[in-house]
Amino acid sequence: MKYCSKCGNQMNDDVQFCPGCGTPVAGAKPAAPQAAAKPAKSGKGKGKLIGIGIAAILVIVVVVAIAGKLGAKKLDMKDYVTVNFNGFNSVGTASYDFDRVGLHLDAVNLTSPTSSEIDILNNLLNDISIRLSVNEDLSNGDQVEVTISHNADRLKKIGLKLTNTEFKVKVKDLEKLTKIDAFEEVELQTNGIAPRMNVYVDNVNISGLSLYYTVEPGSGLDIGDKVTVTVGNDEKSLLRQGYQLEATSKEFTIEKGDRYVTTPDDMTKEGLEAMKSQTEDSIDAYFAQNSSYISASDVKYLGTIVQMPKDSNGWYSNNTVYVIYTATVASVTGDFTAQTVYLPKSFSNVIIYEDGIQDYGNVNNGFHGSTTDMTFSWYSNVAGYNDLTKMFTELVRSNKDTYEFTMSSEIEKIYQ
Repeated sequence: MKYCSKCGNQMNDDVQFCPGCGTPVAGAKPAAPQAAAKPAKSGKGKGKLIGIGIAAILVIVVVVAIAGKLGAKKLDMKDYVTVNFNGFNSVGTASYDFDRVGLHLDAVNLTSPTSSEIDILNNLLNDISIRLSVNEDLSNGDQVEVTISHNADRLKKIGLKLTNTEFKVKVKDLEKLTKIDAFEEVELQTNGIAPRMNVYVDNVNISGLSLYYTVEPGSGLDIGDKVTVTVGNDEKSLLRQGYQLEATSKEFTIEKGDRYVTTPDDMTKEGLEAMKSQTEDSIDAYFAQNSSYISASDVKYLGTIVQMPKDSNGWYSNNTVYVIYTATVASVTGDFTAQTVYLPKSFSNVIIYEDGIQDYGNVNNGFHGSTTDMTFSWYSNVAGYNDLTKMFTELVRSNKDTYEFTMSSEIEKIYQ
């Protein structure tokens, strides 16, 4: 007994062709020659020749048919390549497993290569590469195309063909995303004082997920202003963790906080009364100190002026409130006739706290201005203004490039 050098098939010693693959057998003994036939004396010899020719043709046909059947052996790549899907719907990922060892073993068993062919086969199988058309941001129901690259011509020469080298796989079994409201527990935090308040949001922990936020705008804000709060976490990263935000940003209104008084109407009744009382005490003290020379009567509250700096980074105060009184001032020594004098007293950094309590801030010790032609005691002039135009020029008009002004209705009526 001997074996085919091509396919390794066992065969009898006297065969000339391998019955498994049809390969000629080296060293096979030719069939014993038959005795020469005697010349035919009739037409029967022609018939025998024709029969031999037909038999030879049939042998050839059978060999060809066997060779066709024994052509390249097929291996289905779907048996060796598995596509896996992981993660969450809409951001799923795809990967593949390739049973390269199993493919090698099946290819060897199927083709029975010679020692020289097995090295070629191993190299060809090792050169196989696999590509997925898409491997991320997948949703259930998507299609992933698998493409397997290999040297088909060379594999065919050693009797092997790979099938299903291109096929599609439907995405399935991706987990459902959990939707969360990222703003359910958000509260605006403030520091500073309106209308120059800073706003921020503390980190929030939802379902074990830590979220952080940005606020725009985040500074120079007043109560009633609107800001946009945006989740700062990377949205794709959250999806890959299984969380889908119902919204990534939301508008909020600043509803509370400490604030500077910006207009006369901002002041609380209690706060204004405290500032008026402080001003009246200063008036009493001023005229008591100078009672040998001047006196005041008919002292009345007139109104307020509030100034706010246009530039929040300036060196000047954040606000100034002028509380203005009028009084009839006379000279005890007869140095001038009695006149109406306007007495503005200033309070800076006047704040109303979040709880509604007003702080009248820093108080100027004296009064603004100096009267004209109301001199007493060694050329001292009565404090305040006896000229409305001069008062408004010094307090308001000369400072309009730096400040914005609002006046109570009583002051508006006499503004010149």
